[in-house]
Amino acid sequence: MYKKKECALDEALSEAPPSNATTTVKDEYEKHINESNEVNFETLGAIDMANQLKEMFQEQARQERSDTIKSFMGCKVHEGAITSVHVLKTKSYIG
Repeated sequence: MYKKKECALDEALSEAPPSNATTTVKDEYEKHINESNEVNFETLGAIDMANQLKEMFQEQARQERSDTIKSFMGCKVHEGAITSVHVLKTKSYIG
């Protein structure tokens, strides 16, 4: 189950490398993060996994929802505009 992922279990995740780090260092860091995520999700049950994923992506979803609501609320039909285009635009925010 954890074949070739011992470093994800044995080593703590270090801080992200600086922007001027070599490509090799950045690749190693990315590999460690990916392996750590794989190992963590392999050991979690379905409910724990769903909760962790929810926690990981909740802020992003909240921001996207807020942006959509702002766009929808600011969507007004302009005089002389084709109504069907406006209806399709507002439907795109809902669907």
